[in-house]
Amino acid sequence: MAAVVIFFQYLWEVLKHKYFIIVAGIRINRLLRSTSYQVSYKRLLLHDLSKLGPAEFWPYAEHFCGKKGVNQKNDNAFDVAWLHHVAHNDHHYEHFISNYSQIAKRVRNDSELAQNFVREMPDDALLEMVVDNVAATRSYEGYWPSGTKKDGWIWMT
Repeated sequence: MAAVVIFFQYLWEVLKHKYFIIVAGIRINRLLRSTSYQVSYKRLLLHDLSKLGPAEFWPYAEHFCGKKGVNQKNDNAFDVAWLHHVAHNDHHYEHFISNYSQIAKRVRNDSELAQNFVREMPDDALLEMVVDNVAATRSYEGYWPSGTKKDGWIWMT
């Protein structure tokens, strides 16, 4: 596939996800309005900006838009980009696992191993993680999660 097509396809996916981040953040803030918790608009606007940088853009673009049918489990460029992403984005729980870059492959196969290295995740990062998961469901699965579907989002109703 031509590099230009991959570039614009992936750019579209990132921008679409960022749009749904804003929408999901507003929706979740409405659900939380009677609490002391809110997702800051600054966090929503800055969400995943590292995906547009050189350390992540091309490895992600080729992984998700350019290598259909290729064994993506052995994609070293993507693995390096993923480690960069979680190191620079605290809305991923992996960001709070000490030495994650050294133990990443082992953690994927043995989730209990991560428990030995976990640091506490701040509330604002946790809220952004929830927004990210809601927006990702909409961006990549094509629907908003809800309690009426059997997708585990009952608290959204």
